[in-house]
Amino acid sequence: MATKTMRRATKGRILIADDEPCVREVMSRALEAAGYETVVASDGVEVFDRALAREADAALLDLNMPRADGIAGIRALKRLDPTLSVIAMTGSASREKVAESLAAGARSCLLKPFPLDVLLDLVGPAVEGTRRLRGERPAATPTPAPRPSRGGRRIQAAVAAAVLGVSLLAIEGLRIVRDQIGTRIQAVDGFLTRVEGYLARDEGREVARESGARR
Repeated sequence: MATKTMRRATKGRILIADDEPCVREVMSRALEAAGYETVVASDGVEVFDRALAREADAALLDLNMPRADGIAGIRALKRLDPTLSVIAMTGSASREKVAESLAAGARSCLLKPFPLDVLLDLVGPAVEGTRRLRGERPAATPTPAPRPSRGGRRIQAAVAAAVLGVSLLAIEGLRIVRDQIGTRIQAVDGFLTRVEGYLARDEGREVARESGARR
C-alpha cells in the first residue's frame, strides 16, 4: 500500500507519468491551477517509486515510456493500490493498445493530443471514484486561484500549445524563422523597389532619346 502523507487542502493528488518534460509541465500546471496537487514521474519505474512514497488519488500514465512501459506501470499501480483510478494516455490510435490499457486496469484512455478541458473532465470523476472505494469523503473545493496576469496568460497559452503536440522550443524556433523570413522579405521588397526605380529611370531616358531622335 502506498505511504500516506500529510496533504495541503487540494482537490486531490494526481500522479503524472510521461517521458516528455513539456507534457508533464503542461498537465501539472493545468491541474494545479484547477486546485489539484501533482507528483511527476518520467518513466514506468519512477512512477511506481513515486506512488510508493506518496499516495495518489488518480494517476495519468503515458503508455509509451522508457524502462517500463505504461501497461506495466498500470498493472504495478493497481497491484500496489487496487482503489487507485488510472487514466492512460497514448499517441497511438491502435484499438489494441487502448483495449490492453483498459484490460490492465485503466479507467479510461486519452488519445494525444487532447484539450486540457477534456483532461480536467476526466480527472475529477477519477479522484472521486478512488475516494469512494477508499471510503473517504469528497474533497472540499479549495479557494479559486487568483486570475493570472497578462504575462501569466501568455505562459499558459504557450504551455497549452505543448499539449496540442507543439513543443515550446518549436514555437520559439518558428518565431525566429518567421522573423528571419519577415526581415528577408523586407530586404527583397526594398531591392525590388530600387530595381523598379532604376528601370523607370532607364525607361524615361529611352523615351527622351526617342523623342529627341524624332525631332
